[in-house]
Amino acid sequence: MGSLRWGCSGMTIRKKRETRVKKGGVESRALKARGTDQPKAGNPWISHERGMMMKQYDHDPYPPFRFMVKKGEEADDAFEGLLEKGFPGSSMAEDEPPLKDIVCMEDKREPIAEAENETECDDSENEEMPDANAEREDDFDEDHISCYLREVSSYPLLTPEREVELARTIREGQDELVRLVAEHAVEDPVIKDLHEKVEKLLAHEKSFPGVRDKVLKVITRTLEKASRDNPGQSMYRELYRRCQEIMQTIDTAKHQMVKANLRLVLSIAKRYRGRGMSFDDLIQEGNLGLLKAVGRYDHTKGNRFSTYATWWVRQSIIRGIYDKTRTIRLPVHFIELKNLFFKVFHELVKELGREPTPAEIAERADIPPDKVQMVLSLVSQPVSLETPIGEDDQRLADFIEDENVESPVEGCEARELGEITRDLLAGLQPREEKILRLRFGLDGQPGETLEKIGKNFKVSKERIRQIEKKALRKLRHPSRQEMLKAYLE
Repeated sequence: MGSLRWGCSGMTIRKKRETRVKKGGVESRALKARGTDQPKAGNPWISHERGMMMKQYDHDPYPPFRFMVKKGEEADDAFEGLLEKGFPGSSMAEDEPPLKDIVCMEDKREPIAEAENETECDDSENEEMPDANAEREDDFDEDHISCYLREVSSYPLLTPEREVELARTIREGQDELVRLVAEHAVEDPVIKDLHEKVEKLLAHEKSFPGVRDKVLKVITRTLEKASRDNPGQSMYRELYRRCQEIMQTIDTAKHQMVKANLRLVLSIAKRYRGRGMSFDDLIQEGNLGLLKAVGRYDHTKGNRFSTYATWWVRQSIIRGIYDKTRTIRLPVHFIELKNLFFKVFHELVKELGREPTPAEIAERADIPPDKVQMVLSLVSQPVSLETPIGEDDQRLADFIEDENVESPVEGCEARELGEITRDLLAGLQPREEKILRLRFGLDGQPGETLEKIGKNFKVSKERIRQIEKKALRKLRHPSRQEMLKAYLE
């Protein structure tokens, strides 16, 4: 079969492509497409960032979507197989064979007319291209998300039989580690205490599926500490060595299950875009949920792992959105209450044709009215204090009063009151003045009890109370009260 041309706007095949920049302009060539380093004469190639576009000729209405296949029966078979598979979702099928002889011209999903305008450029425009284009490498740059997607798609899926085999390996490894501790519980008190902890944890296995991961951590940490603190005990070293071997087997099986189901995380994470978290973070949160699912999966229940893991991935993503998208974190139960509030709010708006009252929302949602008020007070988003106000470079913080700073008026009043108080106390006997200062903390110290003051003056607390009462009666004289009248109102 000679060189074959095919026009299809929905077809894309990604292959390496090489660009070469010369002084007179840009010239690109497809690697070994025709078994030569030079493009076909009279058919120049124009390089683009994500694909290679051909200059359009009158006799070829679909040049941007052309690809060529080398001669040979092997290429014919590969091409026919490619057509049979089709291109679901404008991309090759998941189990596509590598077609090394196919070189594809991939467009950027732009209109053909726009592509034609880009390709129709003369030599003078090519000479003015920036030097950065000349430094581009053969492979076009892709962001880290594209690289991750490509790597994840390369991991093969697990068959049901292989999935059960890996799950059985994990479960048997966990049981073997518990059995190893039980066998040596009689020989050593440290192992005996460890065995008792393990038994207590496993007693809650039905209620808490993740308790097995907790058991593995407790066993590994305890044996590691025992072997480190007792280097002369060969039993600890042997147990820890055996524990590491079992954990290595378990981790290998978990790793294979995680790799084979990373695509599941991607498909779920796409549904939660636009909720305050970047796609990178959504994938990370979903992967954490996938790791939890691997440790909790029980193949004896009869469910596929993907069915079981979906719920853990979704929960991990939702929790991540709740915990990390707000400037001020709110508890998960409060966010769920807020979602219920707004759901009922919109339902009542449609029914009543107006905004419902808090009492109506509380009645429909069957929640206490005080919780409705709490939701209303906390649903607002925080506002930055640096928000500009007006056109005079003023900020929102400039209009907010600092309650911790004393105002000039209050400071002046406090100084005047202090001077008047000192004058009033100066009219008392020295012992009376001293007792009042200690009793009410007028010198900036906390007030003292009658008993403590009595010990300082070496009298009874009853005598101190009498002196205090006499001094206060003197201060209540009308002539002295007149001085404090302005501050008592």
